[in-house]
Amino acid sequence: MWKWTKTEYRVLSAFANLSKHSEVFNYFKNELPFLNELRNAPDGCRRMVEAIYNTLAKRAIQYSLEEYDSSQDSQQIREPAEIIDINKGTCLDLAVLFCGICLRYELIPLLVVTRNHAWVAVSLTHWLHECKASDREGKKLFNEGLLTNKENLLELCNLVEDEEAYIAIECTGYTKGSLSKSFDQAEQEGLNRLRDFSSQNGSFILDIPIANDVYWHDLCHNRLEAETPKRFINNPLTSGENPLLKLYVPLGLIERKPDAQRRPRENASPPEASPFNQPDDQYEVVQKYDGEAFLEQVLKHKHSRSQGKRLAIVGDPGGGKTTLLQRIAYWVLEKRRGLPIWIPLASVYEEWERKDEGWLYHYLSKEWLKNIAGESDKVPVEWQHLFAELLESGQVWLLLDGADEMAIKSPLMRIKEQLAKGWADSVRVVLNCRLNLWEVEKEALWETFDIYRTLDFSYPEQVHQFINNWFGEGNPEANELQDKLAEENRKRLQDLLTENEVDIIKLDKLIKSSNDIHCLVGLLKKDFRQTLNDHQSRSIILLVNNRLVEIASRSSEAVTLLLEIIHTSQDKHICQEVAFVLGKAASRNIDATKAVIKLLKTTKDESIAEYAIECLKKVFTSDLLAVVVEGLKDYIEDTECYKLIWHCAQNMPYPDFYKAWHPQEEVGNTTTLNSQSLNQANLQESLQSAIANEPQLNQTIHLICIDTRKFIDPNNPAAKIYVEMVKQGCCKSDDGTPKTMQDLQVYWDLLTIESNRTIVLVFYTSSDNPTPGKGTALPYPYSDTFLTDLSRFEGAICIITDQPFDHIPLKYFTPSQPIADVVDWIRAIATGQ
Repeated sequence: MWKWTKTEYRVLSAFANLSKHSEVFNYFKNELPFLNELRNAPDGCRRMVEAIYNTLAKRAIQYSLEEYDSSQDSQQIREPAEIIDINKGTCLDLAVLFCGICLRYELIPLLVVTRNHAWVAVSLTHWLHECKASDREGKKLFNEGLLTNKENLLELCNLVEDEEAYIAIECTGYTKGSLSKSFDQAEQEGLNRLRDFSSQNGSFILDIPIANDVYWHDLCHNRLEAETPKRFINNPLTSGENPLLKLYVPLGLIERKPDAQRRPRENASPPEASPFNQPDDQYEVVQKYDGEAFLEQVLKHKHSRSQGKRLAIVGDPGGGKTTLLQRIAYWVLEKRRGLPIWIPLASVYEEWERKDEGWLYHYLSKEWLKNIAGESDKVPVEWQHLFAELLESGQVWLLLDGADEMAIKSPLMRIKEQLAKGWADSVRVVLNCRLNLWEVEKEALWETFDIYRTLDFSYPEQVHQFINNWFGEGNPEANELQDKLAEENRKRLQDLLTENEVDIIKLDKLIKSSNDIHCLVGLLKKDFRQTLNDHQSRSIILLVNNRLVEIASRSSEAVTLLLEIIHTSQDKHICQEVAFVLGKAASRNIDATKAVIKLLKTTKDESIAEYAIECLKKVFTSDLLAVVVEGLKDYIEDTECYKLIWHCAQNMPYPDFYKAWHPQEEVGNTTTLNSQSLNQANLQESLQSAIANEPQLNQTIHLICIDTRKFIDPNNPAAKIYVEMVKQGCCKSDDGTPKTMQDLQVYWDLLTIESNRTIVLVFYTSSDNPTPGKGTALPYPYSDTFLTDLSRFEGAICIITDQPFDHIPLKYFTPSQPIADVVDWIRAIATGQ
């Protein structure tokens, strides 16, 4: 069965086309008239529709209702083989089946679907190969194969009833039983239903051939989005518009002189003054193409030796070969010129060559088609027939990327062999490769391919135009980059932007010697992956980042400038890169630390906020930790900020933490732990400070203090205890919030097993009086039920209370005891005594 999601109207056209290729129709071929006999007959279409109807009526198929689906947003549709096998089908099953057999016999079917019924209409004036003819009646009523509005429906009714350009057929009429009808009766019923058709939600009519073209267009677009490199498509400055629809790479149609010497191979060192990507005396550029000229003249109007059918784009590394190939792919989709298929040659060859000598076709018919069909295993035979039909239709464009990256000898010859196997005769092919590979194997392509070479952008005209196309006309970032390039000292950067091959050594020296923040950030905006391999590209970006970190670590002005770039730039990628720089510098420079804190408070980018928190967690010097505490203490209600402040408290002396928390106050002489009682308002802070001041405890103990005054249910405070534990740095439970003390015990046991530090749980009751007198008894807050449950927990747990509970085996301290007693107990736990 096929599953139809009811909001995806055009997928029904695909089901009809799959039905067309069902093997069960082979049983009907002797019962139906020969197509050639009817094709030229004046009433040939009508006679074929009637023959199909009567043939299906002989099958005595039973009508069945749609099976109930509680979701109401999808429906199962039986495939032809199942309908014939079980002799049963719903109205939609029967209508799709009828459309499929109409397509098989070159008719143009329309599928009519309402909320509770489905039937068909068929063109009586045109055959399938004429479906896009300008004189075909009713074609303009459909929006990309779909009709939903009532005005167009009335016109379609007129074409059925008065013009007799279409015939409507009630498909349940060819079932047996009470719904059975003659062909004439089914025609009348179909017309009556069409008159009553309502354009309510969920009702529509599909022009099956046109809708199927749109469906395949969308499938190929989705695959293209998934398979092509994303560095251009995901430009955040284009407001969702694909920048590849505007970008272009200048090209020259070339002929290589017979006496030209070969260029050095890629691994040879090029001459220092080599004019990269400029046409030289080895080649004749017989025609240049700028902007849309190549797309219009060669691709659309086929003004080339191969009539645009076989094209090769060659050039030096970074010459824009992949950019142009992507541009062609999206142009094909935008202009509805066919169905582009992107093939990364290196990975496809590596995976499929070992499996089959016909590796290219088998990749397409198995792996690519499997993804298109949404199948996890074997591609159904109907899809294979459908794909073979597409290849023969001339709609398919193969975009072969990176022939030079195939790890084999003579890759162009291997590609030529694959394309000569017959299946690609009607397919249009565009491939790209590096110039030196083409020079070595030029004979493999010269006879059948037109060869185009990428050319440099001219400065400033084409460089500025490219920047405007990329950022958007009038974009402040585009204007800023253009102004920076125009400065006298940017000559080398101009070269980097116009050259197509980057001199790594020179670029390395430029980066390491530069103190210009704007210049370095400008390099972050350049996509070196067009020019370099992934490893080299990452190395350059790392060099730039490290240089910026080095500058920001010693310069307050640089920090201010970087922060300003984040707040003013619209480029999300650049903001993230600059945030990375500030984060790295935060552990070395107090101004950078303050900048990251400010960034954390102001950014709306969750990824930047998360990164800022992680960077601040790596701050360990006391002065920088104090900056973090002072900067975030007013944000303690935020869970992540709370954890960050807790991290600071664990890694700095208590007096320093106190100063940071109370920056306007002076801390006098601290009292000793022996002179401080447990009966104090800031007991939790005092215990945490005592542990933080002892490195051994700080590294091995995770202290959690629970204030029992916050308990609402004294008998079962499990949920509140859990929440407090999570707030104080414990991980969340995979099973959700514990609802009972038994649930909490399971969570506690797992926590103590998985934690790399000993968890110490201290229960206390805060006083209403911030400075109670010695011996002041706090109210008895604990119920016997709670204490009994708690006593069954294993591990380091204590209670601070005056409440007597000798009958319950729990560790407890009285409020009048000194803090030193609790610290001694914790120390004994840490040392295993």
